[in-house]
Amino acid sequence: MEGQLGNHQVAVDLAAVSFIDSTIINLFIETRNEATAMDRSFVVASPSPPVRRVLGVTGVLEFLTGSG
Repeated sequence: MEGQLGNHQVAVDLAAVSFIDSTIINLFIETRNEATAMDRSFVVASPSPPVRRVLGVTGVLEFLTGSG
């Protein structure tokens, strides 16, 4: 398709992050929803164990990472 810039993917590496709160989680959810609406990809990659736990407890781990 002419004018198409290609496949745009964003992965946020959280391997070195030890804490996130609801502000960041909401930002990630909004960003993923906006990316999806524009046929783009946004994922949280390599969440550290404490971040993985928070994402799991809040029920968004699979939604943001694509894994369980």
